[in-house]
Amino acid sequence: MSIVSIKEGYKGHKAGGEVDSKTSVRYFSMVTSSPSDDARFTWPQSDPDDASIIIPAPGTFYPGAEDIRSKEPQVSKISPTFYNIEVQYAANVNSVGSPDEDDFASNPLSKPAEESWSGSFLSEIVASDINGVPYVNVFNEPVEDKENTFVDIVLTISRNEAAFNPGNVYQWSHSVYDGTFRGVPKGRVFMKEVRGMDIRDEVPDSSTFGEILYSKISYEIHIRWRQVPLVNAFFFYKTGKTWFWKSIDDTQSNQHFYAWFSRRRHESLHYREGNNKIAKGKEQQMTAVDTGLVKPQFEIPDYIFQQEYPFRSWDGVS
Repeated sequence: MSIVSIKEGYKGHKAGGEVDSKTSVRYFSMVTSSPSDDARFTWPQSDPDDASIIIPAPGTFYPGAEDIRSKEPQVSKISPTFYNIEVQYAANVNSVGSPDEDDFASNPLSKPAEESWSGSFLSEIVASDINGVPYVNVFNEPVEDKENTFVDIVLTISRNEAAFNPGNVYQWSHSVYDGTFRGVPKGRVFMKEVRGMDIRDEVPDSSTFGEILYSKISYEIHIRWRQVPLVNAFFFYKTGKTWFWKSIDDTQSNQHFYAWFSRRRHESLHYREGNNKIAKGKEQQMTAVDTGLVKPQFEIPDYIFQQEYPFRSWDGVS
């Protein structure tokens, strides 16, 4: 059985609806070379004499537009060799002619990732308020354990992937991204947790039922955007068997690298001998005060920065 002719019907086109629910309908007539009891055809089909007249395959864009696609052509057999075909178009049809939600059911890997944003609040001991005024008592002594509340941005990405690698839980959880992540500079982006769940479904496609195995994976990412104060900041480094202090450069361009370093307040008690400032332990400090030889004074406390999380690359997460 071959096709003798295809004509687009005189009923014309129907169209209407808002952008997200736009629809259209086209009508065709088709004549075949021999009678048949079967009304099933493969698509697309074109007229033998005029290739511009085409009954489209499912999922084809409407002529001259890319905002609606065709569904499966509906065939009505009028006589043994004559057929009427109706082709409906809609905005929510995917590339195989199915509604989008059906496509996600038949192929979960085609579903876009879901992203949610929130905040994580944490308290941290600080030496001064937001204006840089030190926290001291009436004797100008440092106030210990003064905490301020800060917020980290939390991005949770959930998506379907072909398979879950359990090794990523170990490699990526509690690590800092080793590079720029969505425009955020190195050092500010932290992977809190990676979770995965394997799913086995029997899902319909366009004609049969099949089984698909995939993984639903979520990534909890924390972004520390606030500026980390680097005044009087130090970290340890080792040369041979000896540990040394090193001052951290307090520059704007250097801030991001230390965002996820631990930051501990270190109180140095000082007294003066002439023009020299000498650090002493509390017991020695108080003894010196008792003898009346020196007078203690408030000093801006030092901060010790130490790296607790490795820098790693999370391939494909962003």
